[in-house]
Amino acid sequence: MAKFNVLNKKQVEARIGVIYPKEASVNYNTDNATVKLFCYKKRFTDERVLEDTVGFDGFSIEPLFNNGEIGSLITVGERKAYGFANSSDACEKNPTAIAGFSLGIGTELYTAPEIIFWGRECKNISVKDGRIKCYDNFVITEFEATEIDGEKTIVKLTIENTSSGVIKKWVAADGVKGTEPVIISSSTSSSKKPTASKEEKPKAERKASAKQVKFIKDLLGESTDALLDYGVNEIKELTSKQASELIEKLSNANIAKEPATAQQNAPSEEAVDVVSSETTPVVKESESVSEPLIETNAEKITEETEEEAEEDVVIPEMSDYAFLTDSF
Repeated sequence: MAKFNVLNKKQVEARIGVIYPKEASVNYNTDNATVKLFCYKKRFTDERVLEDTVGFDGFSIEPLFNNGEIGSLITVGERKAYGFANSSDACEKNPTAIAGFSLGIGTELYTAPEIIFWGRECKNISVKDGRIKCYDNFVITEFEATEIDGEKTIVKLTIENTSSGVIKKWVAADGVKGTEPVIISSSTSSSKKPTASKEEKPKAERKASAKQVKFIKDLLGESTDALLDYGVNEIKELTSKQASELIEKLSNANIAKEPATAQQNAPSEEAVDVVSSETTPVVKESESVSEPLIETNAEKITEETEEEAEEDVVIPEMSDYAFLTDSF
């Protein structure tokens, strides 16, 4: 019976198998989600391993159809292996790969450690249609398998999330085989750290325009105390948004200040009483004053106006109308 060698890094890949919790609300914090990965054989890996081991003419692969299920039949000499695609989560979907496991191709993948990336270690993760979706890209950067006591097993595995830059490494202790525990370490790639998306990059804010600067100068005058609230010493250091806020604040302050100033300048009731008492003539009861002698300011003004009107009226002489008689 043909014996197949262990796989290498170019023949395996890491894919998301399942994400917990399987159901989540829109407000669920995806940082707490668990993204579980599994190691799979790449496409056509079984065909290439068979060619390298038994030659092109030493095997055959035939498609199978059974009750609507798609399967594959691999024949190596007198040995036959069947495989049907499994629709369950985290299971291999390629029927040829499943049949290849029956022949012993890639059985070391069953010894892979539990590969978990937390939601906070992923970049493109969100809740969609009640389920958590992760669209990060995971790459196996290091893979080493060997045969211990007749059983193929993984002894070294490194996976990088190229979307976020998080790297996780698993190394088996000497003599460890099968599903026994492995040493796990996690780090962030120094060569490729997580980068913010275009929407997350902070945009440089525009500086205040010349019109805004001039308007604020007119409102502030020589005082610059209002600028301290924005952490700047000069008006031109303000952003356009800060300048707009300051203009609105100063304009509202001036509007509120004008009625207060007018109210301060208005004479009080006591002052009005004093002025009226000074201008109004006071007549004592002991003094007898005849009515004709009391003249109000209004009467005086009326008489003076009538005298001035009489002086200003000029009666024209008849000679001034001579031109009218001539016309007839």
